Formats: sequence, C-alpha cells, structure tokens
Amino acid sequence: MSELELYEQVCSAISASAHPSGKEAIIAFYPGKSEQAVKLAKRLALEGICQPLLLGPELAIFDLCVKHHVNPDSLYGIVDPAQPVNLASYVASYLTEHTEVSEKEAIAAIKNPAVFAALLIARKEADVAFDLDALPTGSEAESN
Repeated sequence: MSELELYEQVCSAISASAHPSGKEAIIAFYPGKSEQAVKLAKRLALEGICQPLLLGPELAIFDLCVKHHVNPDSLYGIVDPAQPVNLASYVASYLTEHTEVSEKEAIAAIKNPAVFAALLIARKEADVAFDLDALPTGSEAESN
C-alpha cells in the first residue's frame, strides 16, 4: 500500500469515528516503530487530522522521530505495550472483561500490541487503532 493510500484509508476511518464535539480522534498505530508509522503520524499531526498514538518500543520510536524530524510532543503519545506506565490499571481493566484468566496471563496478553490497542479503545483512551502490518502491501492491494 502506498503512503497516499494508507493516508486516505486512515482519514476515512477517522471521519467515520469523528467526535460530535469536534475533538480530534486519538488514533493508535502499531507497530509504531516503523518508518511508515512515524511518517504517517507526522503528517496527520501536522495537518491536525488526528492525535497519533504510536505503540511500540519507546526508544526505537524516538530514534525514528529524530530521523524523520518529528517532534514527539506533536504526537498524542508513545506507549510501549510491553512496559505501560499504568500496568496495574490496564491489568485490572483486562481482568474485568476476562475473568477466566490469571493476572500473569493478563499481563502477557496486554503486551501484545493488538490487545493493548483494543484495551485503549475499550477504556476510551483511543478512538481507532491500525495494525500497519495487517494492511495490504502494494502487490496485495492491486490483486484485490
């Protein structure tokens, strides 16, 4: 998928989840440690389309931000699902919905970026999440 196609797909999803109040949507992208994610977040933030939240290893994402001249303060945030600041709170939220798992299993699940992104949405800390690895590549998009 080209950068333009990705941008258009994200903008379409943002429009579908627009806040009635006019507040910019918080969009989580994972893996956030990709150049594609950082470039997209930069463009979306600069154009005021949404508040990007990049999920992944913080240092790796910061390095990419430096490389692509992205001020991390222009993003909604960078969160590493493997080491979230409020781990206990996320575990409690997860266990509320998944009573059959242990605390240890909940911690393991939360470290998965897709699970963490879904938890962010359930907690209303993000509006939409994009798994950038699951989007079709250029050749896959052309064959559909």
